[in-house]
Amino acid sequence: MRQSKTDPDLYERDLAIWAQGQASAIREGRWMGVDVANLVEEIEDIGKSQHNELESRLSVLLMHLMKVELQPERDENPSWWSTVIEQQRRIRRLLAKSPSLRPQIAGVVGEEYPSVRKRVALEANVALESIPVRLPPRVERNLAIALEGGDFEGLADVLNMNIVRTRTHGTAH
Repeated sequence: MRQSKTDPDLYERDLAIWAQGQASAIREGRWMGVDVANLVEEIEDIGKSQHNELESRLSVLLMHLMKVELQPERDENPSWWSTVIEQQRRIRRLLAKSPSLRPQIAGVVGEEYPSVRKRVALEANVALESIPVRLPPRVERNLAIALEGGDFEGLADVLNMNIVRTRTHGTAH
């Protein structure tokens, strides 16, 4: 069924029902029933949303890696590393589903870092000038590890500290 003939506003009113109708029309070979203009727009939006997700996840990852780098006391905080690991997992999953995003990583990091730098200065309550204009080497290495795999620099120490703390406090299971 062509949406513009039966219900020209369905695309604007209920995207989910519109999408189901478009899928049915394509699946059944009812090409005259396909809302081509809106379908093209939605397909283009899929690529944009994947890129936006990559930007968002890399921004959060960079924020946490920079905070760990600039505030050594955070290096011992498992919740910071937990966020890093979660962003790593989600970025890897996104790249597995859309490998064509991988070449965009360097550009995204380059675009996001100036903003991350300002936000880190604000959250860490330090002068912007004290934060390197370029990614610190350990942050670069941990970013590469997040994208490629391996053990984060500093994480093993945190995990070992927590094991020791757990054992010394008698709460090991």
